[in-house]
Amino acid sequence: MSNTRTKRPARPRLPRGTTATSLQIEAEFARLSQLGWNLGESHRKVYWAIKSDLSGNIAFGKLTTGPKAIPPVILLLSLEVEAFSQGEPRQDWKGWDRWKDKWEDLGRIAKSMKRIASKMEKHIQRSDRGPIPLPTLLPTTQGEAADKEREEYTRSHQADARLTAIVAGLRENVSEIEGFCQMRRNWLRKMPRKHRDTIRSERRVLFLRFVETRTGEPHFEDLATLFNICKTVSQPNVQTADVSADYLRKLSSRFSTPLIEKQYPRR
Repeated sequence: MSNTRTKRPARPRLPRGTTATSLQIEAEFARLSQLGWNLGESHRKVYWAIKSDLSGNIAFGKLTTGPKAIPPVILLLSLEVEAFSQGEPRQDWKGWDRWKDKWEDLGRIAKSMKRIASKMEKHIQRSDRGPIPLPTLLPTTQGEAADKEREEYTRSHQADARLTAIVAGLRENVSEIEGFCQMRRNWLRKMPRKHRDTIRSERRVLFLRFVETRTGEPHFEDLATLFNICKTVSQPNVQTADVSADYLRKLSSRFSTPLIEKQYPRR
């Protein structure tokens, strides 16, 4: 009998600097991204910073679990804004005109697409013949050429059905685009310009009220932990005073506007 031992296959090595915890964080972030939210590299940085910090991970978990939990992706979006605004009106608001032009142009494109769909329907109804009205008789072809001609003739017969499906898809897409445009118009009616200025200047207060209203508790300690982690993401080399739970408590009670009280009334 041979004393040779069968070698076990080598266990795959993780890349240097990668741990099981980091793989788990990356998988969690990938799941959030797959939900259709607009998450970028800045969101990834914030998520990694929070989840790789013990106290931050605990605080994030308290806010995103339980019967009155905040969806993780909603909390992440808010914390990303906090990280890169540092309590000030975010610079993205300078792109207000670009946002306005974007949706007005999309509304016009939707109208054009609707007109194109109507024109296509009229053209389809002109004739039930496809692009090849009759099979090719001459010259006689054989082999691959014959197969190709038969395939094209078959597709020609299916052209009207396919074009009709394209029109239906256009109308469906137009309906979705118009739904987004209507969503914007509804928001503009609910949020006049004076309230938009309030949101920019008192965004953090609104966020504090949102957390309290959604979860039933203010979570000042947990939010202070998360805010301080967010601060290190955007300004790792800048030494500033930490945000304290007491500061957030005073901030939440000090500032109040009709908009804030309407959206998140005190109990």
